[in-house]
Amino acid sequence: MNALRRKLLHGVREVLPHDHYLALFATAYAAVWGFLYLPYTSRGYQPLVPVEYLCGLSCIAAAGYGLYRVSYFHPALRPSYAAWLAHTPWRFPQTLPNGPLLLMWKDAVLVTVLAAVVPGQGWYRAAPALAFVAAYSLATMLAALRCREPVGFFGLLVLVGVVLLCDPFGLYRPQSIPVFAAVAGAACALDAVSLRLSLMRLANQQAQQATLDIETYTPGDPTGIGWPLAPLLIEKTAGVTRRRYAMPAAATVAWLTFCTCSMFFRGGSIDRMIRGDGYVYAWPFLFVAMYRTGWYCSNYPSPISLVGRIATRRLIIPRYDAVFLAPLAIVAVGLVLPWQLENLGAPFGLAFGLPLGLAVWIALAAPPTLQDWRLTGAHRIARPPKKRKSFKLE
Repeated sequence: MNALRRKLLHGVREVLPHDHYLALFATAYAAVWGFLYLPYTSRGYQPLVPVEYLCGLSCIAAAGYGLYRVSYFHPALRPSYAAWLAHTPWRFPQTLPNGPLLLMWKDAVLVTVLAAVVPGQGWYRAAPALAFVAAYSLATMLAALRCREPVGFFGLLVLVGVVLLCDPFGLYRPQSIPVFAAVAGAACALDAVSLRLSLMRLANQQAQQATLDIETYTPGDPTGIGWPLAPLLIEKTAGVTRRRYAMPAAATVAWLTFCTCSMFFRGGSIDRMIRGDGYVYAWPFLFVAMYRTGWYCSNYPSPISLVGRIATRRLIIPRYDAVFLAPLAIVAVGLVLPWQLENLGAPFGLAFGLPLGLAVWIALAAPPTLQDWRLTGAHRIARPPKKRKSFKLE
């Protein structure tokens, strides 16, 4: 029995945060429980703080622990850890030397303790577990974004839309229990898949870097050769990578927009917005168009100024002005398609979300690719603005 207890304590200690965080939570909870809650309830009086305060403390601790479990143990979120790991014999799928990353029985023990100290029943006991899963999934999304792992990132965003459709403000309704339990289970499964894929991508990147022996030069890094040759370097993130993520990104944006509008703008109408506030719904489309334009034209201006075009009677330069076709298409989609879909009987969320997803797809996938544009476009390469030097007192 003593050996089993010792093994249990050692296993839990492996994933525990630092001692000062544990002491901070224990002190705060003991102060609220011992001075503001227990002395009054033991005598039959109304406590100075409701049960929600104690539940909130446990939820904050559970959420902090969920963030810690990924941000501390995932190399992608700790550059110093990743740099050290690259010089070790570690290879995927070996266990990480700093500690386990995936969920284990030890996490269930700690979350159960945080739920057990909450008085009351029902959702008060389940809230810390949901807070832990939400924070753990958020940190997993950040790791997936750093490693460019689309499965977990877009999959978890889809689950966010499901939560919005289920009305998270009705969390304490009994009929919501199976729905949120299913969403939490799906999130844990997606977290496990995403973390394994992100670790595999990180290991492959480190192996490729070690094979090529890239130590002093990184493609796309302008610090090595300077202007004007630096903009001609081939960027790893340009072109194919962005087009590969165009469809899942567009579908995710459309889904989240539909879910958000279904929750917050029930009974909304495009026609009513036009008559009341003008084309205010078109602002997201204008933002996407401006982002696409700035993405392509920043530091790549026209070969001839506007005055030069008028003087030479070359008002249109096809090989340069073709870059504006995608932003114009995005604006046209935003001005025409939502209103037309609503006239066909589509609900407000669908009439707004579907065109916005299409606009995102155009911004990411419409030709030319960023690499083709920068290498073959009829433009000038402008010197980027100099960064201000910070003066330090020695």
